[in-house]
Amino acid sequence: FAIFYAIPNTPWPKNIYFYDIRKGLPFPDNSTEIIYSSHLLEHLYKQEALFFMKECYRVLVYGGVIRIIVPDLAKYAEQYIKRIREENKEILIKETPSERFLEGLNIFEERLKIKNLFLKFYKNLKSDKNIHKWMYDEYSLTALLRENGFGNIRSKRCYESLIKDIEKLEDHTRLGNAVCLEAQKL
Repeated sequence: FAIFYAIPNTPWPKNIYFYDIRKGLPFPDNSTEIIYSSHLLEHLYKQEALFFMKECYRVLVYGGVIRIIVPDLAKYAEQYIKRIREENKEILIKETPSERFLEGLNIFEERLKIKNLFLKFYKNLKSDKNIHKWMYDEYSLTALLRENGFGNIRSKRCYESLIKDIEKLEDHTRLGNAVCLEAQKL
């Protein structure tokens, strides 16, 4: 099973099921050995992410593993700070790296210039799923895991995992500028 917070119009394999995880996970307590979440958590509001984490803890078996990958806010901030320290002031004024930094975080959306009210509503509803609603770094993600009862929290590299055959699931391109943590239900 895989759980996605996305519109299911992508041609996924037939063993992929779509659920709105904001409404809870459709699994019994203590029934799941592994939860893999890549670039999902940042698309949830903070309270939705907290609820999702509680649900993950509920459905995992004792010793079960959760692996979470999110964009690393600290890496984006480091890149921004490095650029403004190293560049010439005139180049910074011309290229406005602060705007690119904020755009790179994908937390803001440009207003749509659509006159048709129904179409505008539909586009806003659809595009809302693509923006980031919260950002994490290693410390805030660790705190979120701890707050929800997880232990043995470790930073992981691509394909480094307690999850058997992780290389069949993981896409190395999704770990650039990202935090990858694994934890267990203890």
